[in-house]
Parts: sequence; C-alpha cells; structure tokens
Amino acid sequence: MIIFYILLGLLVISRVRLQANNFYTDYLSFDTTNAIKGIFIALVFINHAIPYVLNSGYVFDDSFASKLFLVTNSFIGQWIVAMFLFYSGYGVMESIQKKGHDYISSLPRKRILTTLVNFDIAVALFAIVSLFTPNKYTIKDYLLSLTGWESIGNSNWYIFVIMLCYLLTYLSFRNYKGKNIYLYAGALGCLILFSVTLLSFLKPSWWYDTMLCFAAGGFYSVLRKHIEPYLKRYYWPILIILVLSLLCLSKIPFSIKGLVCNAFCIVFCLLIIMLSMKIKINNAVLIWAGKNLFPLYIYQRIPMIILSSICGGAFVATYPVLYTAVCLLVTLLFAYFYKYWSVKL
Repeated sequence: MIIFYILLGLLVISRVRLQANNFYTDYLSFDTTNAIKGIFIALVFINHAIPYVLNSGYVFDDSFASKLFLVTNSFIGQWIVAMFLFYSGYGVMESIQKKGHDYISSLPRKRILTTLVNFDIAVALFAIVSLFTPNKYTIKDYLLSLTGWESIGNSNWYIFVIMLCYLLTYLSFRNYKGKNIYLYAGALGCLILFSVTLLSFLKPSWWYDTMLCFAAGGFYSVLRKHIEPYLKRYYWPILIILVLSLLCLSKIPFSIKGLVCNAFCIVFCLLIIMLSMKIKINNAVLIWAGKNLFPLYIYQRIPMIILSSICGGAFVATYPVLYTAVCLLVTLLFAYFYKYWSVKL
C-alpha cells in the first residue's frame, strides 16, 4: 500500500519550483491552490480506502514497506481537509470584496443550493448501491442523508459543514455595503465558533474540529495586505514559530470541544501558506484533481463499496493494492464524466 504514497510523492516533486531569494506572488492563485488541494484529496482517498481493506481481514506484515506505510499513515488526521476549508473561506471573502452585494445575494443559489443538488444526485446513487449491500438504512436515514446530516455510506460531514459555512457567510454579510468588512468578518467568525460549539454536542469531533479554518481563510483575505509584508520580512522566524506551535498543539488532547484541533489546523494552514510563498507545485495531474475536488471527494466511496461487496473480503485482503488501484481508476472516471450530469444553478 505504500506505493500510493510513493506515487503521490513523485507527483509532488516532479514539477516543484523553489524560490530561494524571493517570494511567489501567486501563492494563492487558482493553479497553486488547486495543486495543493490535489495533494490532500489524494490523501483523503487513501485514508478512506484503508478501512475497506482492513475490514476485509487484511493484516499488515512485518515488512519494511508495511511499517513505512503504517508510520506514514499514522500522521494522517483531520488536518488533511483543513486547506479545503481555508481556501474556501479565502475564496468567498475575496469574491465578496471584489463583487460586493451581487455575490452575497447569489450565495444561497450558486453556492448552497447548487452544492446541495449535486450532492443529492450522488446520494441517490449511493441509495441505489445500498440496496445491494448488507447495510440496512431506515427511511429517516435516507431522508436525512439528502441534507448531509446522516450518511448511507457516502461521505457527508464535509458537505454539510461547507454548506453551513456558506449559509453563515450569507447571514453575516447580507447587509454588507462595502464598509467595515472587519466587523462583518468578525460576525462570521463568531457564528462559526457558535456552530462549532453546537455541533460538539450533536456530532462526533470530526464534524467541527476543522470548521474554524473557513473563518481563518476569510480573515486572511481581509488582512492579507496588512500582514503579508511582515510574513515576508520575518519569514524564517515565523516559519519556525508555526512549526513549534504545531508540535506543542499536537501534545494537547483534541477533546476540548474541538478548539485545540481547530487551532492546530489553522496553524497548519498558515504553515502551508508560508511554504507556498517559497515552493510552487506545478503538476498538471494535481491541478486537475484540485479542480475536480467535489466529484473526487463525494464519489470515491462508490467503487470502494461496490468492489468490496462484489469481490468479497478474501479478494480485497489478497489484492489490496489492486483493489485500491481499481477504486482510484473508477473514481477518476466519475470525476472526468461528472461535468455531464452536474447541475449549475
């Protein structure tokens, strides 16, 4: 299984460019952010495939490759989705500042409803798949799965959270007139913090322990022109402080209503931002993956479920690499053809 991490590493380093004595000014451009999102959606895919392999009865041996895979995978956590939320928050706030009320008024239709409709198309397919699996779901499960509140085998929490962030953005900025953006951004941050607290009583920790990254991305957009000169002037000290902060936060239990994990993920996002100023990943495959984040994320479990059910645990346990590779291929096909059934409102 380590082969998938190796292949991802080769994709990353194949088109890396370093800026030794200067800084990239386009470190938040579409291609740059999509390349980074491509890395993390690949990590999400591997992370989602592992439980299906382990549930088949597969047991890692004592080989060096297996140990390397387990060590690598032990570092995987909620932080692999943090940049999705950070970049979303940044992009939404950039659009608000450039387009103003026209963009804000379009949020319910273009962001929330469009995401929900395309998500429900995927859920309908998962509902069909669920009829041929041993898992049994109630009518309530099927209905709530359409909102992202429950799952019928599909990935759901991230979609629910991102739609909630869009809704909170709309509520915070609906009266925005182009002035006092710091006040409105602060209101959004407070609403997201309140939502984190509320979700902590209703859902498992992974529902809310990265949510504040959306607000952090928004604040970075608003404050960028003020803080960017300092980030460049004191680049190496700030980079060291961020790394040390990650190490310190990683030693604190993440059970404190998700706030520590949120803090960890925000620091991680800032670290990626700092690294992006010096390192550019220009791999076309990763950029494509970042552009097709939604279908890659939401459809990847369909081949995982179908193949593990049809082929049986013995096949998956015997050929875990082949199983994962076929799941990856089918997921890529879903992403490629997604444009033919996706809905834009």
